[in-house]
Amino acid sequence: MSGDDSAQLTVILLQTKILQPGPSLGKDSEVYEDSANENHGGLCGIYVGRGIGNRRAFIQFNAIENLPANTVILSANLELYLYGTFTSCVFYIELHIVTENWEENTITWNNQPDYLQAMETKTLIIPSDVPCWVSWDIGSLLQGWVDGSIANYGMALVAGDVIENYAFFRSCEYGDNPSKRPKLVITYYIP
Repeated sequence: MSGDDSAQLTVILLQTKILQPGPSLGKDSEVYEDSANENHGGLCGIYVGRGIGNRRAFIQFNAIENLPANTVILSANLELYLYGTFTSCVFYIELHIVTENWEENTITWNNQPDYLQAMETKTLIIPSDVPCWVSWDIGSLLQGWVDGSIANYGMALVAGDVIENYAFFRSCEYGDNPSKRPKLVITYYIP
């Protein structure tokens, strides 16, 4: 035998990170069509739905900026604690990519930021399962935030084509049980 016949073994260290910010670091708010100039950023819950007045939620996680640009995202899920619904009908909530900056303490229906069409990820809300955690797959979006190909202005949650239904989620301000605040669960490795 000639040459170097040794095999090279590459070990990849998988890591999991859970981001679950509280009021000082969390950024989430609902906007409500029927109170179009009011800010709801300090509430303990965020509502999403359509009906008498449409409601949308905006959420942003800034701590991902601590991940190196070469991080490879294997999976990432936005998880929200669903504690109630308005009716018993099954409906879905779409996740959209926000394209403009916004502030939790000033966002309203009338000044809400623009967002792109829905990503392929949407989640069914099944009232008979309440209370429960619901999640959206945001792996490709998070990869874009980390590598810089997508600006991180957060996500918008918008109810699909439903009438008279709302989902009630806990927000970053929820203090009775901090483990029910919004979270981002990430599995990744750094080459």
